[in-house]
Amino acid sequence: MKKNHPARTERRGFTLIELLVVMGILVALLALGVMIVPAFKSSSAELGATQLQGWLHIAKQRALRDQAPRGLRLFIEPTNGSNNHLVVRRAQYIEVPPDYRKGRATIPAGSEVCVFSQDISGGLGGNKNVWPVQAGDYIQVANGPVRRILEVVDGGRARVFPVPSSREDSEDYRIMRHPRPIRGEEVLTLPTNVIVDLAQRPNSGQSYQQFSQYLAHEDHIDILFSPSGEVQTQGPLGKVILAIRSIEEDRRTASDQTLITVYCRTGLIAAHPVNLESNDRFLYTRDVTASGL
Repeated sequence: MKKNHPARTERRGFTLIELLVVMGILVALLALGVMIVPAFKSSSAELGATQLQGWLHIAKQRALRDQAPRGLRLFIEPTNGSNNHLVVRRAQYIEVPPDYRKGRATIPAGSEVCVFSQDISGGLGGNKNVWPVQAGDYIQVANGPVRRILEVVDGGRARVFPVPSSREDSEDYRIMRHPRPIRGEEVLTLPTNVIVDLAQRPNSGQSYQQFSQYLAHEDHIDILFSPSGEVQTQGPLGKVILAIRSIEEDRRTASDQTLITVYCRTGLIAAHPVNLESNDRFLYTRDVTASGL
């Protein structure tokens, strides 16, 4: 007996309603992409500002965690071979180790050489930059004068600043150590073509004299946080302002510039835009509410 089967209907395409629905979905996805993609197209200058602010936050948190001075060292370099325009492209985390006291220290009368009874190299090989005692530290033997260590000669001797005095010889001495890179920490680098522009100064636009209160070094600036979170040395402005921009843009007109500002008394680290509407480029660092941040 022959069975009857229902006739098969073949679908030759989509209905108009289905096409409209698909087109509507595609338009919605395209509109969503247009809104989202710009958020991922942050300029390299904005990325650099975010990085620097993050590095400073980490340095501050380390000071709070370790209950010891910790900070960030900014390495100064000329741009295009000119010392008239100094910038920062690299940084490194730093620490201030506790005072060093081991063995006995002797400074003969009128001498500029201090002799140590124990090896001050710490057994760290020939690289003096990682020794526990370094040039730039200060030594005081007993109640004698405080002298700057000018050079670490070898594991048992250091050349110190000469001071007219009698013989100093005691186990009661201390070496007050200056800030130095944390061992094992890599140098941090801003994105290509992004700089901290040290030519931008809040009151004159000249050099980096706002940092003179922090450390008078020719090749770096140290920003140190105390164990309570504030900046250890508070300069004349009460804040440290780091102007970040793309080196390819004109600082007078570039809209993606950021002022990373560290407020010394509180340790607050904030990001402000540059005020391009008047001659007061640093307005927002003084009036936080004006920036809208």
